[in-house]
Amino acid sequence: MPEFEPFIPYHTFDSSSINFSFIMRAHEFVDNYLMKHEFVKRLHARYQQEGIVIPWPIRTLDVPPGVLKRLGPLPTAPGTEK
Repeated sequence: MPEFEPFIPYHTFDSSSINFSFIMRAHEFVDNYLMKHEFVKRLHARYQQEGIVIPWPIRTLDVPPGVLKRLGPLPTAPGTEK
């Protein structure tokens, strides 16, 4: 819609990202699906062009000494036993 200017409100510093919304408007509700699809494709291409990597969330566990020993041996996945 030429009379509507899309805008991007940044709203959250997350553990491995800065989250934002992208507000767009279409003439018909069903047009939203293709519009969002094209937006995500173009955003992804631009991220690649700029060298921006979307990280997977990473968690570090700080386990006090001796805790793992008290828990016992770790289970193994089926089919991986020796």
